[in-house]
Amino acid sequence: MDKQQLTKLLKEKQKRGKLNEYKSDFASFAEEQIKIITKDASQGFVPFKLNACQQIITDKLNEQLKETGKVRAIILKARQQGISTYCAGRVFWKSYFTPYARSVVMAHDSATSDALFALSKNLIKQIDGDLSPTELRSNAKEIIINSPAMPDKDATASYRLYTAGSPEAGRGTTPTIAHLSEIAFWQHDEKILAGLFQGISQADGTEVILESTANGAQGEFYRLWKGACAGENEYMPIFLPWYITDEYRREAPEGMELTIEEETLVEKYGLDNDQLYWRRLKIAEGGELKFQQEYPATADEAFI
Repeated sequence: MDKQQLTKLLKEKQKRGKLNEYKSDFASFAEEQIKIITKDASQGFVPFKLNACQQIITDKLNEQLKETGKVRAIILKARQQGISTYCAGRVFWKSYFTPYARSVVMAHDSATSDALFALSKNLIKQIDGDLSPTELRSNAKEIIINSPAMPDKDATASYRLYTAGSPEAGRGTTPTIAHLSEIAFWQHDEKILAGLFQGISQADGTEVILESTANGAQGEFYRLWKGACAGENEYMPIFLPWYITDEYRREAPEGMELTIEEETLVEKYGLDNDQLYWRRLKIAEGGELKFQQEYPATADEAFI
């Protein structure tokens, strides 16, 4: 065996070792292979390093996957915590490693659906070198890939983007992976979910993630959340309060005096003045009830 052949074999061995590592470790795959554009677009594409909220979700889903063999989760979140980006990355990761996977992503409006589709396309394009997947077909709402992690070139995975604008959206699909975004704002939530749930596979390795900010104590998201908290369905409830998001802070003015309510928040959640000042500014923009809905500190507060 000459030096060139030996180098080739070693490179292939290293690639296979990486793929084996990534298959069970989304966090490593995300940081080393996925690149995203953050809120600071001037940085361009940067490695997808999980933030605090995304890490909490990963830990909980890993635990559930270990216990049950599949993922069923419902996430109640504050605004702009990176959960849609997280789910898009996770859907791509699962599709990359799961031959014949059928992934469904559904957003509450066409603008969000288009944004998630563009994000998904960029995830594929930004993987470099030997680990780059092959995009076999792509149209306005569907992507079909083959990846180096799949056993042969005929094995494919597909994922399709939908908008929850019609009662029949997604009906007839049989997803093995599903990311359903901002369900509390779907106009036809009951009918759409009824159709989707009928087709979801119950096989090991399948994943269904429902996520949304709150939109009042009504609708299917609220019903499913309450059922998950009571142990009445198979979904694991994950709540993400606003104050665990690092960027939700603003430098407080010197000598800022706290209100009684703010002192209570310090005692309950260990908030600092920069977080409280950010909270003050947000409440000044939209009022306290709106703040509680979009940036809740507790799950109950979100649905007020």
